[in-house]
Amino acid sequence: MWLPARRCVSLTNRSTMRPIPRALTAVAGLSLLAGALGPVAAADPAPPDAPVTLPATVPSLTSWEAASGTWSMTSATRVVGSEDLARTRDLLASELRAVTGEAVPTAPQDPDAGDISLSLDPDRLTELGVEGYELRVSADGIAVTGADARGVFYGTRTVGQMLRQQRVLPAGSAVDVPRYAERGVTACACQINIQGDWIDRLLTDMADLKLNHLLLEMKLKSDRHPEANTWSYYTRADVSRLVSRARDLGIDVIPEINSPGHMGIWLENLPEYQLVDRDGRRHPEMLDLSNPQAVQYYLDLVDEYDGVFTTRYWHMGADEYMIGTSPANFPALARWAEQTYGAGATVNDAFIAFVNQVNAHVKARGKSLRMWNDGVVPTNVVSLDRDITVEFWYASGVRADVLAGRGYRVMNASDALYWSRSATFYKMDSERLWNSDWDVGRFPGAGIDPGNPMVTGAKLSIWPDDSVYQTENEVEEEVFDSLRFVSQMTWTASHGGMDWAQFKGSVDAVGRNPLWDNVARRPVEAGTYTLTATGSDAVLGAGAEGAGADPAGSDAWTLTPTADHYYQLRSQATGTCLAVTEGTRHLSVVTQVGASTSMVPCADVGVRWSDPGSRETARERNTQKWQLLPAGDAYVLRNALTNQDLAVATGSEQHVDLTGPLTPGALVQLPADMTTTTWRLSAGALTPGTTVDVEPAPAAPGQPSTVSMTVTNHTAKSVSALSVSAGSLPGWSVGQAGGGRSELAVGESTTFTLTAEPTTAAGPATLPLTVRWDGGERALQASLTATCGTLVTPTPVATSSQETSGEGPVNGHLEAAFDGDPGTFWHTRWSGAQDAYPHWVTMRLPERQRVCGLVYTPRTGSSSGVRNGWMAGYEIYVSDDGENWGSPVATGTLGARAEPQTITFDATGQYVRLVGTSQVEGMPFMSAAEIGLRASALPPAPGPDPSPAPDPSPAPDPSPAPDPSPAPDPSPGPAPSPGPAPSPAPTAGPAPGSEPAFVTAARANAQATILRGDWDGDGVVTYGVRVGTRVILYNENTVLASAAVVLSLGRRGDQVHVGDWDGDGRDTLALVRGSTVLLQVSPTSSETVAGTRADLDRARPQG
Repeated sequence: MWLPARRCVSLTNRSTMRPIPRALTAVAGLSLLAGALGPVAAADPAPPDAPVTLPATVPSLTSWEAASGTWSMTSATRVVGSEDLARTRDLLASELRAVTGEAVPTAPQDPDAGDISLSLDPDRLTELGVEGYELRVSADGIAVTGADARGVFYGTRTVGQMLRQQRVLPAGSAVDVPRYAERGVTACACQINIQGDWIDRLLTDMADLKLNHLLLEMKLKSDRHPEANTWSYYTRADVSRLVSRARDLGIDVIPEINSPGHMGIWLENLPEYQLVDRDGRRHPEMLDLSNPQAVQYYLDLVDEYDGVFTTRYWHMGADEYMIGTSPANFPALARWAEQTYGAGATVNDAFIAFVNQVNAHVKARGKSLRMWNDGVVPTNVVSLDRDITVEFWYASGVRADVLAGRGYRVMNASDALYWSRSATFYKMDSERLWNSDWDVGRFPGAGIDPGNPMVTGAKLSIWPDDSVYQTENEVEEEVFDSLRFVSQMTWTASHGGMDWAQFKGSVDAVGRNPLWDNVARRPVEAGTYTLTATGSDAVLGAGAEGAGADPAGSDAWTLTPTADHYYQLRSQATGTCLAVTEGTRHLSVVTQVGASTSMVPCADVGVRWSDPGSRETARERNTQKWQLLPAGDAYVLRNALTNQDLAVATGSEQHVDLTGPLTPGALVQLPADMTTTTWRLSAGALTPGTTVDVEPAPAAPGQPSTVSMTVTNHTAKSVSALSVSAGSLPGWSVGQAGGGRSELAVGESTTFTLTAEPTTAAGPATLPLTVRWDGGERALQASLTATCGTLVTPTPVATSSQETSGEGPVNGHLEAAFDGDPGTFWHTRWSGAQDAYPHWVTMRLPERQRVCGLVYTPRTGSSSGVRNGWMAGYEIYVSDDGENWGSPVATGTLGARAEPQTITFDATGQYVRLVGTSQVEGMPFMSAAEIGLRASALPPAPGPDPSPAPDPSPAPDPSPAPDPSPAPDPSPGPAPSPGPAPSPAPTAGPAPGSEPAFVTAARANAQATILRGDWDGDGVVTYGVRVGTRVILYNENTVLASAAVVLSLGRRGDQVHVGDWDGDGRDTLALVRGSTVLLQVSPTSSETVAGTRADLDRARPQG
């Protein structure tokens, strides 16, 4: 049946792991011009005289032995395999049916000519291993043989990829065996939720690419410890279904609960298990290793996971236990370590002992332990067990080759293979890695022989970090090439003779598995709909108080599909959009169960994550995206970020987040296992839609606001007798509405406008509006604000907290919020210790005045920590003497926006106190670039002026502590400190004694780095200083020189080099972070671009 071999070419050089010259692959007849094939389904047979080339596959075959002839798929082709291979047989048939549009029969035995035959041959285990297979193609059929069912399965992945592109294949054979045992992905569903459908698609993708290892950091809903069941969690049924499907696809799903650090989602309701520092503060991310109940709690969770996951591994994380702090802050733990483990034992010994304890626990259950490499810390007494697999992500601590030499299995999980929704420096660049000849032996920090038997393989990692920047569907799109790169480099472990363009052509030609798309991406067309809750028949609507469900409601919603397969819901009644923006957050996402929905200004959801400037509007855009999931004749509405469902509360819900019963009928978000609410969609609207816009806000005497009311007819008939009127508003002059039309045909819109000017009013106000038409009317409201006087900068008096060392000589200090420069900022303390909310700032006017507004300007810039102090909740107090404050004159919550925001009120006094009660992302910090007041002089009082009250002594500023070791600018993502940069040769620089005074002072700070460079391109080398993430640059070599540049750049652990990287004559900084090199684009910018190690050859010597 099989034709004799003509030639055989191995596409991988196993001894060197380098690409074979392309000439050899050409001799093999292997076509790599996959782009020409295109990602076509059910291609027509080629003309008789056209050459038939082998289609692309990802990963590429490790060998191909060409033969004469071809095989063609016809309507009679069957997939034949025994019942032992039934799942694989039936899956391939389903995939081919999706490609061809025709039924593909299956049979358990007796293949005919032209069939695709699947078979097992256990005697070939030594040759093929568990996952390898042999593929043979001839005019008589296709045969896939494996020693194990997994090998046969992977053979069908190759056949399926080929037949997606063409139905005629050249004759030949291949023996295809993976180079590495572990080929995979880390998906972190940690703190936020990843939808089960998304994970299903990832599994389909992985199986198609022959990836077999999925590390899933996630929370299993606990039966033993319900107090830990804050969202996000997965039910046992969720996990069982996931694990079962993964097993069918040859994928091992390994769970992780990171410990003993990064445990916030497990410890937030269990303070008694949190580690306590020397000042008595509890650290909610850190498990107290000296508390036996805390340790047992973790082991209980391990046991619960063991009941649903079938893998033989447990991953305990073990990274960054002391991130942002140090063992010195925990003397009680250090004493316990010495008492428990003997003289000389340290906190590190206690940490490694805990790792060993977990290892012993999982081994007793028949499992093996895995951990991250930065958890391998130096110890004095306790040694790390040798049977633990260490996954390397960062160039920290003991090198991979050293650990392998000690007998540890090591996996390459390099941060060069990282993806993050928010951290732009964690965006895996597959093309760059390909062109730099990356291989699995290139571990962070030091290379290792890729053929070392202790190297298990490699994987990419997908981290959420600050998760508002991308939806999970956008992440899915972004990592497409990277999954295929890892597949190629872990299975074939070579370039297969391809350059990047050719490999990318193969990737695009193969595309995705035909069964990958498991959800209806656009179940309804764009348009206007009425949404009715099943069961209660309550209509979804919006009004002045937000969204709700009303049995007598008549609102309708415009549904706009987004590029990432969600919908935006715009209320016809208010013109605002449905979102989830308020509530307890994790990673900037509202995770609170039972959180109310919000009606917010509608964002442009046509913006994609990859568009320039998209990050600036990501929060507003992504919080108002909803997925429509078909549920019978209705739909589940699920928020794109929170992955909780839009629900009508019953009042009987119970959850650890709920301090009391929800109000029956309230519109809230709930996990899918807590609600049965679905929504029926009826096309069209019952009443005209209305929107209200106010510009500008706030208004002032002589500067009125314009109120615009737009009416749109989405009903099925014309609208007549249309009018708009406004009610009265004390302290305001309100004009009559005009400009609109009284008749509207179906689909038409018209806009009415009026002006509203404050006469004596100040602060917020609500203007009542009424829209009338023949047969109905609607009451609306316009939210107005009024202010008085001019914007002035008050004098700072005192604050509850300020950062006096870690942000440089200007930033961090209170005065930076009152210096008229929005480029500087005040920040609460973060170095050494962190002060918790509430935070307050007191300011003084020159005299007692009418005060009717506070303008808060948030810190801006491009550094990763720029948002970490943005104030959300606030209270404002006004006082005559700075001592007696009374009740707040204003309370509320600001939006997470970079522009200045005005808080309006109306009060009199000389002193104002701003109290921040929360931060937009739930972090403990508060900052401000500028704080100003709207104020005007009081009218003169009759008779003699009273004697002014004495100016009180302001409260003293907190005494700064000695200059501590600065912590990193708080930002999501890990940031361990790598080793020191090599000392380059000295260079001629500024003359001694000519340095700025701040440079001289900084020399006494062990954490400061003195820099030298030509920052302005004038040919003169001047000074710079880097402390933590702050960079201060000078353009003059004088004692009294002022800083020319002050900015935040990179992370504390980055190595720093100086050089003119782009040849413009000006020096900038290069940041080296593990295997990543980032080049500052200009001396005055925090923006960076990717660089390479070769760029560092042009570094200016320092010394």
